[in-house]
Amino acid sequence: MHTTDVPVMTLDVLTVDGLKIRYAAQPKGAAPAVMLCSPWPESIDAYVPLWQHLARDFSLVAVDLPGFGQSDGRPDLMSPHAMGEFIVRIVEGFGLDQPHAIGPDVGTPALLFAAARHPGVLSESGTQSRRPPTSS
Repeated sequence: MHTTDVPVMTLDVLTVDGLKIRYAAQPKGAAPAVMLCSPWPESIDAYVPLWQHLARDFSLVAVDLPGFGQSDGRPDLMSPHAMGEFIVRIVEGFGLDQPHAIGPDVGTPALLFAAARHPGVLSESGTQSRRPPTSS
């Protein structure tokens, strides 16, 4: 990939449930989608070093979760369950089809709640339970 072909993380704002949510998106046709949720205390800017590498193979959406990074917040969303429900609205708002989801820190429990309460919304590859091997 030539340096002129390197995707740049372009930031924008989308209103979801009355909140201004900062995001970056890099569509790539029929490629699998990956949603990156902001880590605490960072923002989606933490993904800048990975962006060009991931964009080669995936359609990307990075989101500053409500109350984090540069997104508006609201007290009623500051629980894993409520944030998980909001993540489902984000997935729907972007029209994502079962994206793989990465959510370090505050995003982890929210993604787990979203996956548990809304089967099929997120890719199951990162949320499946795996039993440890048993000894014979």
